[in-house]
Amino acid sequence: MAISGTRVEPIETVRYHKNGRAVDVIAAGSPIIVDSALTGVVAMYTDITALKKAENELRRNERMLRLVLDTIPVRVFWKDRECRYLGCNRPFAEDAGFSDPSELIGRDDDAMAWTAQAAAYRSDDQAVMVAGVARLDYEEPQTTPEGNTIWLQTSKVPMRDCRDNVIGLLGTYQDISDRKIAVEELQRLRNYLSNIINSMPSVLVGVDREGRVTQWNAQAERVTGLSFEAARTQPLESAFPQLANELGRIRRAIRNRQTLRSSKIPRKQNGEIRYEDVTVFPLVANGVEGAVIRVDDVTERVRMEEMMIQSEKMLSVGGLAAGMAHEINNPLAGILQNSAVLENRLLGDLPANLEAAKAAGVTMAAIRTYLELRGLPEMLANIHGSGNRAAEIVKNMLSFARKTEHVISSHHLGDLLDQALDLARTDYDMKRHYDFKQIRIQKEYDPAVGPVPCEASKLQQVFLNILKNGAEAMAEVDDEAHPPSFALRVIDDGPWVRIEIENSGPGMDETIRRRIFEPFFTTKPVGEGTGLGLSVSYFIITENHGGTMDVRTSPNKGSCFIIQLPKAGKLS
Repeated sequence: MAISGTRVEPIETVRYHKNGRAVDVIAAGSPIIVDSALTGVVAMYTDITALKKAENELRRNERMLRLVLDTIPVRVFWKDRECRYLGCNRPFAEDAGFSDPSELIGRDDDAMAWTAQAAAYRSDDQAVMVAGVARLDYEEPQTTPEGNTIWLQTSKVPMRDCRDNVIGLLGTYQDISDRKIAVEELQRLRNYLSNIINSMPSVLVGVDREGRVTQWNAQAERVTGLSFEAARTQPLESAFPQLANELGRIRRAIRNRQTLRSSKIPRKQNGEIRYEDVTVFPLVANGVEGAVIRVDDVTERVRMEEMMIQSEKMLSVGGLAAGMAHEINNPLAGILQNSAVLENRLLGDLPANLEAAKAAGVTMAAIRTYLELRGLPEMLANIHGSGNRAAEIVKNMLSFARKTEHVISSHHLGDLLDQALDLARTDYDMKRHYDFKQIRIQKEYDPAVGPVPCEASKLQQVFLNILKNGAEAMAEVDDEAHPPSFALRVIDDGPWVRIEIENSGPGMDETIRRRIFEPFFTTKPVGEGTGLGLSVSYFIITENHGGTMDVRTSPNKGSCFIIQLPKAGKLS
């Protein structure tokens, strides 16, 4: 104890119990003074062992708390009601450019490296303290002491005293710059993949194991009219009825983890038969099973394949046609010549005929009477007509089989169509079956289409053949509500000129359409059609002019023959 005047200063010290145990005490007392002289001291010792133990424990806890604050992988700070820093952990101080947390005490955000964000931080702080409500896990930028911008995920909560009054706030944040870059890159990749998927001309549909839609690209939206939001989680058969028949294969593909394909599946759309390839790709990822269905419209490819097959058929028939034509020509010429001779010798009043009849004891008049009664003049006429018809067939076969020197010059296709119309109106054989003049003609010639290099006579042959076939087909339809009509169109189609000849006839089913350009194929009764008209026309367009020829048709919807010719003429 230290004696100071009339009092003894208390001190902490250690005393020992009689059993030898050290005891922490506070010694306090008063001096005894007699006649102004110190004669003794009255002393009192207080055992503070428990208190010292508690203080030591408190210091250990404080050190542990500081260690925890400085070790956790987040930045921690706390402020008073004036938004001044009361403290922080070491990582926060280092982020701010300080070596010790105590250097921040009393500062505000205007005095920090992130002055550019100080106003926003202060506004957030005040909002939390005024409302007394935490703001958690929001993202905000921060400028570093080096001048870089990083991204933080911040949380702020109000601090309250024992009376529940808000006395400040506690905040934490994590640097999420790398994560944000990764998320942005992931989003960029997602957008990139989404753009690829949505740019594909194929329909892409994702389904889970139960057949519910999980993915739906832009082409699927266009085909079905359903948005992804409307189709999501819907059963595939509801969202995409055309694929209802594929459910069994989809489940089998998922179960066997095997890609399955179906080719050239026919589907009727707007009265037209279209073809699709359907491919099912199984998906297994992270224990989640499903499939992606790709639907490709291969209608044009199928038609191109049909046209290639058609070309092969016609080329293969070419050699046969030439040989047959030459072999038939000789006896045919004999038939025609002898039929003409028979007609002259039996029916004509030639001097030689009269002399021969007189020598036989009959007259030419009697012979003619007999022949007429027996119908021989008609038979001879039929022989002659059939011979001429056969000769025309041979001519067409030779035209089909033989490449000749063509005279190519530039012509307006509308003019050639008009000339073919004039020929059709005066054709006697056509007029026997119908009156072509009663057919309504609608012309749609694009004035922007200039002359096209072509062989005029051959194109007229093609146009006339299509017009004749169309007129005969329309004659079979007895429908006053839909009178016979042709629509003739000349259309600018980029490097091509497209000619369309559309009739209002009965149309064709798919089976007939597939074979319409085959040599010798005809739908007319026996004896009325050769089956070479359209095949020769096809040959003229594709081989002689380097173009294409197709037909768009369906039953009871008429037929439209489509010819495309290159503006620059046939490529060598």
